[in-house]
Amino acid sequence: MRNRRAIRPPDLTSLFDVLFLFVFVSLVNAGMSRREADAVAHPAAAAKPAPSVVKPPPPDLIGLRDQALAHLGDRIEVVARVSKAGALTQLQLVDRTIASGVPLVERVADPDVGVRYLGESNPDLRVCRVIARALGATDLRGYLIVISPEAPLGALAHALVDGLHADEDRCLTEDRGVAVIVEPQP
Repeated sequence: MRNRRAIRPPDLTSLFDVLFLFVFVSLVNAGMSRREADAVAHPAAAAKPAPSVVKPPPPDLIGLRDQALAHLGDRIEVVARVSKAGALTQLQLVDRTIASGVPLVERVADPDVGVRYLGESNPDLRVCRVIARALGATDLRGYLIVISPEAPLGALAHALVDGLHADEDRCLTEDRGVAVIVEPQP
């Protein structure tokens, strides 16, 4: 018995791959050369950016936004100033300023924690509750509370930031007021 070897034709796959890549690169270079030639021939057209398409908001969205702002505009504004150290320093109304020294955080012995937000364990030390008490109001239904820290939130203690955000949410559910945190502008 003889061993017959089958003769296989040479594999041309790699040759076709190389040929394809060569043609593809040539086409890409030709396209780039064409664009460069067009840019040289017509510099104003090449420099002009494509117009951006910004669609205006739908009319009903504008109407709803205006109604919401009008509703908030009917409320009495109270600016609650919060120090970088974590104390409610003053309340500013249109007609008066009320001094306050209510601490919102306390130091803790654990070095990993540093400070703790007092409103988590004592509801009377939450921003809106302190404001309602200072104004002699049973709730803050007609008020817009602007919580204004003296430093950007990134520069404040993590516990203070979390507590202020929680108070912003709790103001509506617990005290019927609308609260918003407004960071200082750099």
